[in-house]
Amino acid sequence: MHITIGSNENHNRLIHRWLPQGTKKMTTKEVAFIEKWINNYPKKCLNYKSPREDFWMTNLNLKFSNN
Repeated sequence: MHITIGSNENHNRLIHRWLPQGTKKMTTKEVAFIEKWINNYPKKCLNYKSPREDFWMTNLNLKFSNN
């Protein structure tokens, strides 16, 4: 549970780099930009790979391991 709490706090911190607390409304483009930025941000827990990169490498490995 401790890792989950820390992870959530870290994601909130990343979001607040682009979206200050107290912001009421944002556009779909703004949400998409922040989402893309976070998914391409390298993470220590992923050996400095981005979540996007880790996702695709995992899927690629699963694809070839099922053949």
